[in-house]
Amino acid sequence: MRLGKTAKTKTLDHRVVLERQMIGLAQTLALDQNKCTGCRDCQVICPREAISSTDPVVEKGTLKRPIRMDIDPNLCHFCGQCAIVCPTKAFFWRENQEEIPGLISSGIFPVLQEEINIQTDKCKADCGSVCASSCPVDAVTVKIYRDPDTGEEKIAAVEVDKIACFY
Repeated sequence: MRLGKTAKTKTLDHRVVLERQMIGLAQTLALDQNKCTGCRDCQVICPREAISSTDPVVEKGTLKRPIRMDIDPNLCHFCGQCAIVCPTKAFFWRENQEEIPGLISSGIFPVLQEEINIQTDKCKADCGSVCASSCPVDAVTVKIYRDPDTGEEKIAAVEVDKIACFY
């Protein structure tokens, strides 16, 4: 790979990987198309319009091919905004072993800081932990215990990984 030139690789497991090597700077941006839901948030926020999408293919009411996002290596400048806004963490960004885009660490890009309040007294253990199984980023963990007196399963806690959660 030539210094300063962005190389693009598409893998068999549907990953798009951009890499750029410069003196003292190694950058990687990867998109896992299997995790991508096609929300297009990355496409909307990209300041260089480097991210494009294909339309889904639907035949007789059946999805034959989902939306596919792609990155143009000639337009991307590795700012990391796509990785910040992606709700399913389909993007992976790294610069010299740092996995937090400079936009966040320097305070340029805001990070939402909201409190998540879960009312566990209203949760039922027999729901099958729907909140955990439906979370697109696996940020919810449900802890269940068996009441020693009744033998009934009850919710001990519902925890949300605030780093993984995008709400």
